[in-house]
Amino acid sequence: MSPASVSVEISVAAIERPDRFSCSLAIRSRDDPAWFPTFEGTASISPLRERGSELWLQGEYEPPFGAIGAAIDATALHGVARATLERFVDWLSNAVDRRVAGRKSWRTDPPQTSGAASVIGPEPK
Repeated sequence: MSPASVSVEISVAAIERPDRFSCSLAIRSRDDPAWFPTFEGTASISPLRERGSELWLQGEYEPPFGAIGAAIDATALHGVARATLERFVDWLSNAVDRRVAGRKSWRTDPPQTSGAASVIGPEPK
C-alpha cells in the first residue's frame, strides 16, 4: 500500500435482473471510516451483441465532514473521487476479462468480454 492509499472494505450484494448481472456496492475506509469518503451504488454488466459486454457503475459519493468536507472536495480535491472510481471500474473490467476468458456465449455462460467498456454515468437505457 502506497502512502496515498487507504485500505477499503467493499460490500457486495447481487441484484436479480433478467437482462444483466448487477450488484449493489458499498465502499468505505476499513480503518477510519469517519475520515474518508464513502460510495454506495450499483455495478452492472450487460451483454453487447454476440461477444462483448458493457460494465457500468452508478451511485452516490459522500465526502466526510458534511458541508466542510463537500467544500474541500469541490475545490482542493476536485476530481480525486472520480479518478478513484474510474480506477476501480478499470480494475473490475480487467477482473471480468480474466474471469470469462474461454467462455462460449452470454446465453449459456457469463458474458464474453473482448474488453469491457469502463464507464461512469447513468444506467444505460
